[in-house]
Amino acid sequence: DLMPAAMEIARKIASNAPLSVRAVKRLAKRGLDMPLSHAMDAERYVFGLLYQSEDRIEGRKAFAEKRKPNYKGK
Repeated sequence: DLMPAAMEIARKIASNAPLSVRAVKRLAKRGLDMPLSHAMDAERYVFGLLYQSEDRIEGRKAFAEKRKPNYKGK
């Protein structure tokens, strides 16, 4: 049961915007060795960097239009 469940979670993660997935993976790895306040600062910083990305804007448009987003990694 574990492998099918893990694969389903992996598929859901992979269907998200590539820049965001990479950023979250990096934050999760680095955050393990950081005090919580530093990790939260890092998260806010990355959010600011990604806020105006084409993928984030595409994701919001796709959600509003009830369609699957077409992410480009930009």
